[in-house]
Amino acid sequence: MCKDGETAFPWSLILKFCTNVRRFHVEHDADDLSWQREYLLGQSGLLSDQTPGLTPAQYIDGIVLSPTEIAIWFEDVGSAWARDWSLERYGLAAFHLGQFSARFAGRPPQLPWLGRNQWPEYVEAFCPGAVESLRKHQDHPGVLAVYPAALQTRLYALNEACDDLISRAQAQSSMTLSHGDAGGRNLFDRGGETVAIDWDEVGISPVGEDVARMVGSSLHWFFIGKMDQAPALADLVLTRYLEGLHDGGFRQDPSTVACVFKAVLGTIYALSYTGIANGIVEDRIEQRARDAYQTTGPQLLEHMGAIAQFCAGQADEARALLK
Repeated sequence: MCKDGETAFPWSLILKFCTNVRRFHVEHDADDLSWQREYLLGQSGLLSDQTPGLTPAQYIDGIVLSPTEIAIWFEDVGSAWARDWSLERYGLAAFHLGQFSARFAGRPPQLPWLGRNQWPEYVEAFCPGAVESLRKHQDHPGVLAVYPAALQTRLYALNEACDDLISRAQAQSSMTLSHGDAGGRNLFDRGGETVAIDWDEVGISPVGEDVARMVGSSLHWFFIGKMDQAPALADLVLTRYLEGLHDGGFRQDPSTVACVFKAVLGTIYALSYTGIANGIVEDRIEQRARDAYQTTGPQLLEHMGAIAQFCAGQADEARALLK
């Protein structure tokens, strides 16, 4: 509690520690700055103005504690987490993401510590192993109940076509500055603003990638038992994102943006969670469901199958747009 004269008001900060650890499977050299991105972003002042669009949690200060650790202070953005948002509120967040993307589209800042190629790197790091676990257990009754044979065939084909789909979608798109992990777990509402935390994946990516990550991650974590809303969410979010791009003064063929959006949903979210096949065979799903998702094992498994079906369909639509 703080005081302004005789008036008391609540006040708090968030202290975050950033540590230099190996990310994914990539060996980093001594000059790697990726683990310092949030600190360097705050120090740069790149996002310190008040232009419309996605708003970062305010950077207060940071201190280098050692060659491998940094402490950063941010404002406390409150508790209105995206977990409890309506579809319309997700649409507003997409509009804000569109405004943010428009601000840097075609001319992203060229700073050495910004991420590059995070979409293909993520897919390369996580999807082949996950799909291999599905293939290994493809005939197990529990696995077949979540991933029927016809769906498995689609997923194996998508995994083979992944690199080509990503490269073609990226090649036709303008690049912009992106949050890099704008999933619902990093988004908050503050009086109608969309405030984002955890900018440690900030980088340069194709227009449409950030908003696809918002949809895919939010579906994964927050839409258990509500996957019937997925088509409406995806359509609304894409429409509002395009409106945000337009409002921010950026013009690009909507089908190009849609292609990136759908390709990200397909290549990441249809494939990366199929590693749950290991958990099915090893009977670890019930505990995982309770601990990570606050649901039951059967509900989680039904959800995983529904995500794979929906996102594989998004990949199909992306390929159709490329033709």
